Amino acid sequence: IWSESTGGMLLSDLIPGLLVVFLLAGLLLPLLVDFGLLEFCGTLMTRIMRPLFTLPGRASINCMASWLGDGTIGVMMTSKQYESGYYTKREAAVIGTTFTAVSITFSFIVLSNVRLGHLFLPFYATVTFAGMAAAVIMPRIPPLSRKPDTYSPGATPAEEEVIPTAWSPWRWGLRQAVGKARQHGGAGSFLRDGCRNIIDLWIGVIPIVMAIGTLAVAIAKFTPVFKWLGWPFVPLLQLLGIPEAEAASQ
Repeated sequence: IWSESTGGMLLSDLIPGLLVVFLLAGLLLPLLVDFGLLEFCGTLMTRIMRPLFTLPGRASINCMASWLGDGTIGVMMTSKQYESGYYTKREAAVIGTTFTAVSITFSFIVLSNVRLGHLFLPFYATVTFAGMAAAVIMPRIPPLSRKPDTYSPGATPAEEEVIPTAWSPWRWGLRQAVGKARQHGGAGSFLRDGCRNIIDLWIGVIPIVMAIGTLAVAIAKFTPVFKWLGWPFVPLLQLLGIPEAEAASQ
């Protein structure tokens, strides 16, 4: 567990970086949710997000936060929005499973570590295309399609993202955003919410990452489990002409 190739590696190489990322993410998260950005972008994007992904327009910000920041930011945003009555249980499940993408920075770090940094653009373009296709298909089939459209217990459901006929999407979105920003409690509320987010991430996520990560690395290093799981994919990878198909399947 504490070996330099299992838990020790995670503790020294991964966890310090996550602590810094969660510190910044938790502190800056209120800037995304409390000052009208979701309302503004939600109004502009609702005509795209609802028919394509069966989601409110504000879900587009979850995706952007995951891509440019960290997947944990997207998950935390979704949780906060669900608890506040902006998302139903089905919408939160769809966003958490299909719109919480791996961040650009983390993907680049992983590719650089395996000496494939020169292939980053085609790699991430493929990930983005596959993710968008999955985001269109998965909400329409079980189990996501069977999730109830009910709100969090005790939450007041938010108003539908409907644009009045006398308003343009831009003007209505700006009006909604300004109204949301005016409701904020100031610097004290910003710092209080940010510190609460940081503690939630550090206590709720770091132990899980450490436990599951150590178990997965130990299984990969000391058992042939991943080799067994990869066997069914070897013929497919060979058919596609992937070099070292057996190693790639693991």
